[in-house]
Amino acid sequence: DEALVRAQVQVLRTTEFERAQAVWQRRFSVAPNSPEERARQMRFLAARGFDSQAIGQVLRAAAQAQREAQTPQEQEARE
Repeated sequence: DEALVRAQVQVLRTTEFERAQAVWQRRFSVAPNSPEERARQMRFLAARGFDSQAIGQVLRAAAQAQREAQTPQEQEARE
């Protein structure tokens, strides 16, 4: 039934970030620290069918979480 398919597609779209984040967490769990590593993580998620918007959200969230977990001394060293 077409309505059922449309409903399922909508559910998948609304949960894509959470699903991509779960896959990323199982495989990497650490934000990329170089452009090469970022590209590798992006390719990994893209190969599993996630769209570029979800992939970008996952990597931005990972980088933000990593920044928030740093001590003030680590943050000063990066600046």
